[in-house]
Amino acid sequence: MNKLEVDAYFELLESILTVDDGVLKPSCIFNMDETGLQLNNRPGHVLAEKGTKAVSTVTSTEKGETITVIACCNAEDGHSTHCNSVEMLEYAKDNDITLLSMPSHTSHYLQPLDRTVFKSLKTHFYEQCRLWLKQNPGRRITRLSFGRLLNKAWGKAASAENAIADFKATGVHPFNPSAIPDYAFTLELTKQISKSQNECTATVMVEE
Repeated sequence: MNKLEVDAYFELLESILTVDDGVLKPSCIFNMDETGLQLNNRPGHVLAEKGTKAVSTVTSTEKGETITVIACCNAEDGHSTHCNSVEMLEYAKDNDITLLSMPSHTSHYLQPLDRTVFKSLKTHFYEQCRLWLKQNPGRRITRLSFGRLLNKAWGKAASAENAIADFKATGVHPFNPSAIPDYAFTLELTKQISKSQNECTATVMVEE
């Protein structure tokens, strides 16, 4: 990640979180992101007796399509399209909602939903898929089943505990730029130094 971009992001975030009577309440701070879920079953771990030669489990007979899920949670309890949507921008303006986009290539550190909620969501969703296939032998998962499976998985993944932990880990709430470890910027700094050295070497070679 680029440290200058991340520092600028936190400065802007701090200005948004600061209100006349103090700091914006966690119930008013939301994070929106998207993830993809497949309409098929991922093979899970199967427990079997030691020495068993063949172990079987129920799986989908064909690879399913990927459905994009757009999720949103707040910094208080986790319940509640991208910012380039004209309709969304107009709605935000009319309802006094401030939208803040994060720097590119930083979601693994700055995006709350990416820290725990989405990982947990996928785990629980594919577990629901396995249970559904077991209860409905010979049938395949379709869009008609997706909503019900997602609802069960989301209820377990978007817990208050996960949401609060994610907003804290990303330094959003409580506001804490130091939540991002220094080593997150090490790789970017190494690339910049390497690029600078290469440019200097190239210059010397040209002058000769």
